[in-house]
Amino acid sequence: MRALLVGSGEGVAGPLSSTLRADGWTVWTRSDVTCRERGDYCLPDVVVVVDRPSDDDTKLIGSLANVGRLYLSSADQPAPAFRPEGWERTVVMRYPFSLARITECMQSLALHDQRQEILSVGTATLDPLAGTVARAGRGIDLGRRGCQLLHCLMQNPGQWVSRDHLLHEVWGHDFEHSTDVVAIYMNHVRRKFDASQPQMLFHDPAAGYMIKAAGSPA
Repeated sequence: MRALLVGSGEGVAGPLSSTLRADGWTVWTRSDVTCRERGDYCLPDVVVVVDRPSDDDTKLIGSLANVGRLYLSSADQPAPAFRPEGWERTVVMRYPFSLARITECMQSLALHDQRQEILSVGTATLDPLAGTVARAGRGIDLGRRGCQLLHCLMQNPGQWVSRDHLLHEVWGHDFEHSTDVVAIYMNHVRRKFDASQPQMLFHDPAAGYMIKAAGSPA
């Protein structure tokens, strides 16, 4: 799972980052842009805010919709002021706190999306938790990002989804590359998903991408 650590509390962030990496987490910080330059950046599963976030931190947090966040606060630190609509999954923990309690809470926030139901459109199914895709019962390996892109489309069957929307949902609002990365990945998804089967994925240069059951009216 993926965690983004932001804020000013280096005394907590350092040990926490080491503990999470030892447990198999991928950990990013605000200044860690290497992942984006390699093109490997995608949305974190949970955001951890340690004490006072900077203006850049707050801007980044605000761009990550539907991601659970944990706010670690000193005893006298006020509760977070950034609580925009759609951020219901915010947990505030005040000092003293243990690394074990922090990681337990992060795990709970990160696994919130496991309650998502299996999506289906026509003969196609997608399990968001397992990251598996099938058509007519036959598995299709689309990779992590391919599943994320297909998930966005299957949440809106029969509707056009723009490349900008897909870019923001899968790679994050601050991703520095163009929407060409969406076209590259979607070409891969379409080739594998529609191979030797009736077409379900459609592309319009102006409107974006759409999934609909084979044989459905336009």
